[in-house]
Amino acid sequence: MVMVLENLNFLILVITAPLLVLVGILGYITPTGLKRISTEPAYNIFHIVCGLCAAIVLLSNNDDAVKTYNIVYGILNLYQFAASFARQFPFQYFKWTRTDNVIHLLAGSLLVAIALLGD
Repeated sequence: MVMVLENLNFLILVITAPLLVLVGILGYITPTGLKRISTEPAYNIFHIVCGLCAAIVLLSNNDDAVKTYNIVYGILNLYQFAASFARQFPFQYFKWTRTDNVIHLLAGSLLVAIALLGD
């Protein structure tokens, strides 16, 4: 089971890296009426930078780096969930939606759980 979870950490990051970059780019080009998630420029840049960082971590082919990225990015998602409700930084720049909050809670929990269970 441990081997499957170790590979799952890589698989999650292989999916996450391009998805984050894509979400960031789509934030700039999505028509206003179709926006379900925040498309604030700072939030778009955040997604693109996190996706590029994920790609760099993948290229390292280092189990510990992949696991650490999943934990850190998962915690960042959970922080964003909490910060949205508490109206804490970077609330004023990201302007999260309810959909963002659901994604942050689910993705953050999943990333942290997979990374920690992979030991």
